Amino acid sequence: MKKILISIFAATLIVPSAMAYLTPEDARRMAEDGDTAGAIETLKEFLGYEPKNAEGRLLLGELAWATGQDSLAEAVLDEARRQGSRDALLKLAEMAIDTYRFDRAEELLDSYVRTNAGKRGRKAAPVDEDAARLRERLQRLQGLMERVERIAVIDSVNVDAGRFLSAYRLSPESGKVAPVSDMPPGLGKIEGATFFLPQSGRQVIWSGKNADGGYSLRQADALTGGEWESPVDIDPMAGEDGDVNYPFLLPDGITLYYASDGESSIGGYDIYMARRNADNGFLEPVNLGMPYNSPFNDYMMAIDEYTGVGWFASDRNRIPGKVTVYVFVPSEMRVNVDADDPALRARALLSPIAATQEEGVDYSHLLEAVRRAGAESSAAAREISLYIPGRGLVTSLSQLKTDAGRHAAKVYAQACGEYAAEVARLDAMRVEYGRGNESLGPSIRSAEESLDTRRQHLTSLLNKVIQAEKK
Repeated sequence: MKKILISIFAATLIVPSAMAYLTPEDARRMAEDGDTAGAIETLKEFLGYEPKNAEGRLLLGELAWATGQDSLAEAVLDEARRQGSRDALLKLAEMAIDTYRFDRAEELLDSYVRTNAGKRGRKAAPVDEDAARLRERLQRLQGLMERVERIAVIDSVNVDAGRFLSAYRLSPESGKVAPVSDMPPGLGKIEGATFFLPQSGRQVIWSGKNADGGYSLRQADALTGGEWESPVDIDPMAGEDGDVNYPFLLPDGITLYYASDGESSIGGYDIYMARRNADNGFLEPVNLGMPYNSPFNDYMMAIDEYTGVGWFASDRNRIPGKVTVYVFVPSEMRVNVDADDPALRARALLSPIAATQEEGVDYSHLLEAVRRAGAESSAAAREISLYIPGRGLVTSLSQLKTDAGRHAAKVYAQACGEYAAEVARLDAMRVEYGRGNESLGPSIRSAEESLDTRRQHLTSLLNKVIQAEKK
């Protein structure tokens, strides 16, 4: 009797701990709230108790894949497949497609179709829309793999997604790419992503929200007195649906690079190029294809003709909170990788980047040119950065002709710094508000009103610099 009581008591100690673990639904909510790492650990613990739970295993595989943990995703989903999960087969096929393992993708899709037919016996299985969609995607990527451009990627860096432009080291002659919060004053309140300003400062192109709630490109030309013409919409995608974002214009004033997630993209944002025509419209846009584009988001192409390097960003590596910025050597004419090149897949994936580099070629002089360009841009940014119609971009007090102009420029630069600090404070409050801190609502509205006032003040200060330089 005593032994029975001891056993019952021991069971009461064990059972609650086994019943206290979180469920896949809990993990899903954690992931939706931004705690993907916590969700993954929760699912690992859950599967320790219930190793045959298909829902938990599938969710763990999906989250591991989404966060770049490919080995874990493959192992978990393979086990789910062996346990009979058809959804795991489909996810494994999608992963194989997105990493250009096309033979494996075909095998997995065929297996998925066979299991579907087997479940229906002699009855004809209906067309599975998910499988058909993946086959279509597979065929498109197979076609694109026949046209992978041969480029040399000489460097890459993983940076915070919200600050990826800080990794770009463009020479001043190539212009400036920056968040719209740094737009020249005088254009009013802009709600968008990035803008491009050439060294001349005579035109600005940016992406902003349109009436439909999406993003499209706009441009404005500079007038005298720090004013700008009314913005006009530009549509390099010839009316195709989707957001258009991240513009960059070559010094020729004709060649525009940008990103779009429209129907013709491989997946997410793709990088496009379009050239202006004689009517100031655009010729048919060109999707740059691989390796610039992937099934993930690829954007912000910038080519520095003065250092001989190009830049673009991608989240193809799926590092949480990060994007990868690639530095490559552009060429005047497109040359594709041979279809039988053993490094074709690595060149398309840009992994490793060493696979894209030509044997025996020394790229150190290009990296040094990038370093110098970055140092020059940083030094200029630390002093001043303003735009005087007819004179272009002014990045040093020594470029100003009058004492009054230099004094006014110092006051303007200080006000710009205060404005940037206020923008950063507002962004931080918006993040906290999005996480549920609704008490910040009044402070956010107050900060927005303050920024409107500051923008008007910046325009006034810039006009004082311009007027002083006219004397």
